[in-house]
Amino acid sequence: MISLIAVGSSVLFCKLLYLVIQLNEFQVNIYKFLFGVLVTILLLVFFPKIFMELGWIPELIPEYWLILLLTGMGLLVKMFVSDSIDGNFQFQKFGYDNSIIAFGGVLTSLVLQFTSDFDYYPGLDLSPLKIINNFSEKVLLVRQIQLVIVFFIALIAILLTAKISRSYNDEKTKGKNFLAFLNSIIGSLALGLYVYILILKN
Repeated sequence: MISLIAVGSSVLFCKLLYLVIQLNEFQVNIYKFLFGVLVTILLLVFFPKIFMELGWIPELIPEYWLILLLTGMGLLVKMFVSDSIDGNFQFQKFGYDNSIIAFGGVLTSLVLQFTSDFDYYPGLDLSPLKIINNFSEKVLLVRQIQLVIVFFIALIAILLTAKISRSYNDEKTKGKNFLAFLNSIIGSLALGLYVYILILKN
């Protein structure tokens, strides 16, 4: 039942996002910005719930919600500063920025695990990447391989959103609303990956 609600909510979210992206008038920029803020807040709450439903993470204790709260505040400050400088909230840039943040977070996690003898991310054994355990009994090696896979997923997201953003800025490109929508979705998924890594940190 919860899974059906999650799917329905995701479809509704995507439709609403695409409608908001089509608001091109400068006068409604504040509403686009506020929608971006709302999306960020919802993702920080929505993704952990989905992960728990899938059994990818344990039940969250209050300390984890505090981490997510502080992360959310940092993301909102970044959005406000970026919007203040550009003067125009852009959804394709929103997706690219989220991919950048996810990439940085995953890269930090990867370096941390590779330079330590301590298993910082045992929770990865709850994820689909637990299949890596079938190839080695060495816990740290398994964890490093899992994080390398996550790293490449984040890398693909950042390359895709960068390419789409470049195409969006080309005057000859058609279907810009769809490109902005696609970048927002990819960036949202990348942000979900970042949230996942944050939660799994031991």
